[in-house]
Amino acid sequence: MKDKKFYILTIGAALILAVFIITAPNGYKHRDVVKGELHQLMLSHIQGKTAGDIQMRKAIIDNTVDHSMYVDDYYVCTISRMGIEGEQIKMSVGILGHVFLINGDQVKRQLDKVNAVK
Repeated sequence: MKDKKFYILTIGAALILAVFIITAPNGYKHRDVVKGELHQLMLSHIQGKTAGDIQMRKAIIDNTVDHSMYVDDYYVCTISRMGIEGEQIKMSVGILGHVFLINGDQVKRQLDKVNAVK
């Protein structure tokens, strides 16, 4: 009886671990979440700007995120970090196919400094 419980628990734990590994989001999903949040921030701050100005600011945000974000894969979850002012800041956590932004305020302040979202 004890052997049967052990096998059932082992198989159950392996299945749960497999679900976490299979559904861990990749780096592209992290970048899309951060870019989307920053695009929304930019659009809420600018009014009366031309379409070309908005496209330029989106390109600045996309370029900043693409070149300064790194994603660490821990198999069951992924954590993105971004290099801002010489330090690595954890930005988002991905688990079970979802990405949660955890430190967007520091990136927003940095983009305010370079006048990308104003």
